[in-house]
Amino acid sequence: MAVFRFLASLKLAVVVILSLTASLAAGTLIESYYDIATGKYWVYRAFWFHFVLFTLGVNIVCSAFSRWPWKKRHLPFLLAHLGIIMVLVGSWVTQKWGLDGMLKVSEGAQSSIVELDQYQLQLEHAGQRANIDFKWLPPHVKFSPIKYPEYGFEIDQYLARADAVIAFEDSQDPQAALAMGLKIQGGPMQLDQQVWLWQGDPSWSQITLGPLKMVLLPQGMKLGSAKNDKGQALIEIEPTSKNQIRIRLVSVRGETKTLTTKVGSSLETGWMELKLTVDQFFQHAQNATQFTLSKNLYGDTAPPPAIHVKALSTTAPSNGMWMGLGDRVELAYGKQVLSMAFTQKRVMLPFGLELKEFHLDHYEGTMNPSSFRSDVKIVDQGEHEVKTISMNEPLAHRGITLYQASYVPEDPKPKTSIFSVNQDPGRTAKYTGSLILILGVLLLFGRRYLEKKKMEKTTVKNVALGLLLLLSTVSSTECFAELPKQASKWDWSVASEIPMQSGGRIKPLDSFARETVLYVTGSKSYSGWRQIEMMFSWMSDPESWANEPLIKIQNEDVKRQLMLDQTRNRYSANELIKNQNLIQYAEGLSKRERGVNLGVTNAVKPNAREQELKKILDRIGMFRTIVSGEALTLIPNRKPGKPWNSLATPDKESTVMRAIFAEMISSYQKGDLDYFTKLAITGKSTIEKEILNWGDSSPKLLSIEALYYRTNPFFYAMVLYLVAGLLWLVSTNKFATIGAWVGTLTAFALHAYGFTLRCIIAGRPPVSNMYESVIWVSFGVLLFAFILYFIQKQKLIPGVASVVAGLMLLAADASPAILDPNIHPLVPVLRSNYWLTIHVLTITLGYAGFALSLGIANVTLFNYFREKALRASGVNFTARVDHLNLMTYRAMQFGVAFLAAGTILGGVWADYSWGRFWGWDPKEVWALIALLTYIAILHGRFAGWVGSFGFAIWTTVSFLSVIMAWYGVNFVLGVGLHSYGFSTGGGVGVIGFVITQLSWVGIVTAVRKTATQKFA
Repeated sequence: MAVFRFLASLKLAVVVILSLTASLAAGTLIESYYDIATGKYWVYRAFWFHFVLFTLGVNIVCSAFSRWPWKKRHLPFLLAHLGIIMVLVGSWVTQKWGLDGMLKVSEGAQSSIVELDQYQLQLEHAGQRANIDFKWLPPHVKFSPIKYPEYGFEIDQYLARADAVIAFEDSQDPQAALAMGLKIQGGPMQLDQQVWLWQGDPSWSQITLGPLKMVLLPQGMKLGSAKNDKGQALIEIEPTSKNQIRIRLVSVRGETKTLTTKVGSSLETGWMELKLTVDQFFQHAQNATQFTLSKNLYGDTAPPPAIHVKALSTTAPSNGMWMGLGDRVELAYGKQVLSMAFTQKRVMLPFGLELKEFHLDHYEGTMNPSSFRSDVKIVDQGEHEVKTISMNEPLAHRGITLYQASYVPEDPKPKTSIFSVNQDPGRTAKYTGSLILILGVLLLFGRRYLEKKKMEKTTVKNVALGLLLLLSTVSSTECFAELPKQASKWDWSVASEIPMQSGGRIKPLDSFARETVLYVTGSKSYSGWRQIEMMFSWMSDPESWANEPLIKIQNEDVKRQLMLDQTRNRYSANELIKNQNLIQYAEGLSKRERGVNLGVTNAVKPNAREQELKKILDRIGMFRTIVSGEALTLIPNRKPGKPWNSLATPDKESTVMRAIFAEMISSYQKGDLDYFTKLAITGKSTIEKEILNWGDSSPKLLSIEALYYRTNPFFYAMVLYLVAGLLWLVSTNKFATIGAWVGTLTAFALHAYGFTLRCIIAGRPPVSNMYESVIWVSFGVLLFAFILYFIQKQKLIPGVASVVAGLMLLAADASPAILDPNIHPLVPVLRSNYWLTIHVLTITLGYAGFALSLGIANVTLFNYFREKALRASGVNFTARVDHLNLMTYRAMQFGVAFLAAGTILGGVWADYSWGRFWGWDPKEVWALIALLTYIAILHGRFAGWVGSFGFAIWTTVSFLSVIMAWYGVNFVLGVGLHSYGFSTGGGVGVIGFVITQLSWVGIVTAVRKTATQKFA
């Protein structure tokens, strides 16, 4: 019985939840530092992690039965915990018997082979076949030899990430064939690369290095037999003898010449200054490729493993041989021959999939994919209909679901589609459990939610100082952003609405100007200039602006590398263009990019310094393309979906607009407003007449976008929120209270107005990046505050909410280079507005609930900071803190409910888009960590481990898990399937907030400890 009580205890629940939270955090950190495979090995698929989950399940079951006989009041508790058990069981069933792999099919072909993220050995011996699973081990994990006596061999060496060292040697084997080693040297990248061509295998008889194709002709074939694609150079080799080798060179332009060389002699190819040397030649050779541990050990670009196999026979000792992934070898021992292949584990579907055609759509005028889909036919009895599989639109057949995952990039058009194949026997249990869990949480929190308690009035000073402390924790992020000042009194309204194509959509010229100024200068405005006017000024006087310090550089490492004046943060385009260190970096970057085209580079994840250097070059390039007119794509293309021409395009269609824009620039230089406006009207009308499908509503959409930027609703909402917050703090009389309500409600209306405009402009909810999530979370803070105020009738709630929302909008407005405020098209996986809306809005509303609880908890901490004075003044301190904690708890309930629902809905969306309910992606894992952190607080509170003071402390500290889930995964870790949300910057501000908040907690804890000792 004692064991049962222990297993059912709340204290065990808290320990298990905290253990699970720490394990998940460790898993994501390992994944970000190494890769997902390493994270799964050490954490997600480790025995100890499964033991933690098993212990959680045992605790839940025992806790439920400890309440037997169950009564009506137990229903919410039982439902919530039954839901968790069903999700755990469903996940275990999926892992045990589910199928999750990839299927690759090319147009006109069919396949039923699904590759899993596991490895196996395929054996064939004396007519018998067998498959042996091989478990991958991370690099630097000690490998113990594995013996298979029933098959007569062992794996005695293993490399987790292996680079092939290609070599051939003389052999008398019947399979031996002519082999040739060649060196490619020179060129703009100063290459020095060894390549091998071998006639023993068709896949080894030719090699492609970007636009260069090399072919070793089979015996009996003469020069001129090989073919090259258009725009591809060809080197065709015909070995006549070891001392004479004929080579045919075909340039990209089709020029042909035939040369003769011999082993050891160098040959000038005449293509990209490349030199070719035949340095090794074997008439009868066998592949003797070796493997070494790769320097590229982790990440998506890391190579696959390799194993060394050796026969166990003592009568016929063997040195063994290396096998890379995909290799097949024959191992001889005595009179026995064992054929084996080292491959990814494969599963055969009970049907075939034929790809009829692959479709790839792009956003207007760009090469950015907007969507991709495959027309397929199920090859099965009675199935003949062609169906379509697209992102977020899977196809189910025989209990197996096929998802459009990706494609193989090919020129001119991709023809190979990659599908995610999923069979999830635990899906029903997970979905049902999720619904029961959410229902239980809502009933659990809502059972006594409407119970009202009056809170005694706190003094204005107490609340004011508490909220001002919260202000100080956020103010370290950035200073106030200045409002743009008009450099002239011109009316830019007509020019602002001139349509142009940019970033995959048609937008007003004003929007493009704002995006450009932000990108080039790193700020929303520069010295008070209006953005569109600044752009015209660049074009009218490029030399002066090239000497103006426009380009912001804040990375100190970059300044030192470029030997710049470190006391400055801005530099001119001209001084950067002349910087020799930057020139060297640009040349190196150009070589690497050419190397990518040649297919000879080793991809490395760029660090912050490299990213900043590349951004500097891009900003200089953007400034130059504006000045030249190349970036101003104002001439519509009459072909649907094709990019518009720019003012720099030298064709007849561009002549009219080039002339109009040249006159506009001239009239701007002369200060002739009337003529400038007439030209803008003419230009706008000229462009609109040429745009395909330009309906009556299209100009209105551009006007709405121009109105959105002109009115700047979120900025004014921010100002009103902060003013209203201060009024709430001094609302000791009726007029101050009325003013506070007016300010709060007006700010909330402006907030909603800004959301509405962004939704109309983008055609979707504003939840695609960090900036949009910040303005939505701040909106949610007020939404929850209004609900709580309606129930609790406490002025503190809208006061705290106004300050928190205002500070969030301030951070978003003051950091445009980090939190991009521009409106961009969605990546393909997000083009499901239904799931995007439901999942993202729900999970970020959870963040809003926790942000509100953070604000109230800081007020509670300030009361503890002044505990001695409050008690001395006769205040019922215990009652005050209890009421504050009650409001914190209510706000936290919103956060837990919405974050739990959002996390589950994220699993539903992932299941619908990627084919798995849960994939240990860092973004989803950290959302779960944040949820578990707050659940641990609630359980600890009920268990008696967290008192009134501890509840305020842990509520404040736990918000750090929200910051990590919200900001850290995208801006710090930068790994996972949520790559469309990754960015950089803002670390100093976030660290400042964290340090200030933790320091405040430490100060209050120290003061509280002293006060408690005195009271005792």
